[in-house]
Amino acid sequence: MRAAIGLALVAAVLSGVAYMAGRMATVERHLADTREALATQDYPQAAGSVDAATASLGWARYVPGFGTRVQREARAYNAAILYWEREYDTLVPDGQDPVSAIEEGNADLQLVVANAAPPGCEVSATATPLIGASALVRVRPLMVKPWRAS
Repeated sequence: MRAAIGLALVAAVLSGVAYMAGRMATVERHLADTREALATQDYPQAAGSVDAATASLGWARYVPGFGTRVQREARAYNAAILYWEREYDTLVPDGQDPVSAIEEGNADLQLVVANAAPPGCEVSATATPLIGASALVRVRPLMVKPWRAS
């Protein structure tokens, strides 16, 4: 009897793990679709994929390190979609320093908001190093040694 109960408990735990893994795979597939749609400039498809990823998150949002990352990426992708559709008024929060209103640790979202901010706005000093580091990571592969004629 104890062995049967133990096996039932192990089966329940393993089926819960399989359910979470399936949810996580579905969310990652939707995020990959979002990246592809953004790369091909299909913004309505990208918005739909972000919404599908957020909707299919379910209980996987409580997996440590996964749920918060996905939610952070979804906010950054939504901001990128608004940026490329030139909906700056929707994207930029009200105030003199719109970047400080954005959560810390989401450099992608801060970078998009800083780029969409009107010229009169100031970027906060605390966000500048984070934005600079994020931009440098993205630009570094593009940097090459200058050509010199010998």
